[in-house]
Amino acid sequence: MYDRSVTIQIERNGHSPTVRRDISAEDVAEVVRGLESDSDVTVTISQEGTDDRVMVAVNGPMAFLGRDSPDGLSQYVAHENAIIHCWWPGS
Repeated sequence: MYDRSVTIQIERNGHSPTVRRDISAEDVAEVVRGLESDSDVTVTISQEGTDDRVMVAVNGPMAFLGRDSPDGLSQYVAHENAIIHCWWPGS
């Protein structure tokens, strides 16, 4: 795993966001796995000094991934063992 720490922001529908700073990639994975029973939660993962953000939208056992960067917005959706990658330049 990467040794660099990141910041995550956890947003739950109707609640103020929770921010955790300087956490490891392993801790991020644990946080996301722990949201499996929750609904309508978004985790935004960022690293200081970059313009990239990874977003994980969780709704029960389902998750949707997105990446927001200067190159555009990318979204990743899993469907029956296949990964579909959608990209919108300039979004």
